[in-house]
Amino acid sequence: KFAEKSNFRCLIAHEMGLGKTIIALASLKLHPELLPCIIVCKSNLTAQWFVEIHRWTGKIAQVITKSTDDPEPNFFDIFIVSYDMLRRVSDKLKNAGSIKTIIFDETQMIKNTGAARTRYALDLCQKADHVIGLSGTPIKNHAGEYYPILHAIMPERFLTQAGFFRMHVAGYYDRFGNPHVGG
Repeated sequence: KFAEKSNFRCLIAHEMGLGKTIIALASLKLHPELLPCIIVCKSNLTAQWFVEIHRWTGKIAQVITKSTDDPEPNFFDIFIVSYDMLRRVSDKLKNAGSIKTIIFDETQMIKNTGAARTRYALDLCQKADHVIGLSGTPIKNHAGEYYPILHAIMPERFLTQAGFFRMHVAGYYDRFGNPHVGG
C-alpha cells in the first residue's frame, strides 16, 4: 500500500529480511503497467534477483552481464543490471523502449553524487515514471547520503544537493559553496 500510495516513487528502507525485494516484485506482479522495468543491484545479487523475479512474478528477466549484451525488449520486460555494468550499458537501456520503472536495490551504492555510477543511475531515472529504492543499510556518514536516491524518487522536491543539505543536513558551506557535514 505504501508503494501504491506513492505512485511507486518511494524508498523502502526496511531492515534486512523484512521483504523489500518481495514488496518490489509484488508491485510489479499486481501492477503490470509498471513494466518494462530495470532492476539495478550489486553484481553478486543479479542471480538472486533473477530467481526471485521468476518466483514472485512468474516472469523471466534478462540479465545484462556484459557491455556487448543488448536489451531485448521484444522478449523481456524486466532487465537486471549491476551497478558496475550500468555505465557500460546505460545508453542501451535508455533506448530499450519506454522503461517505466527503475528499482534500485542497495541504494547506498549511489550515495556519492560525484561518482560516475551515481550519475549514470540518476540519468537512467530521467524518463522513468516510477523509481523504487530499496535499502536495509543505515547511513554510514551523514544524512546527505540520502540525497541521490531521494532526488531520483522526487526530483521536484529534492531539486539540488545544496538545497537538500541546507534544509535537511546539519553542517556548513565553505567559502566555495561546498557542503560539509558536522561542526
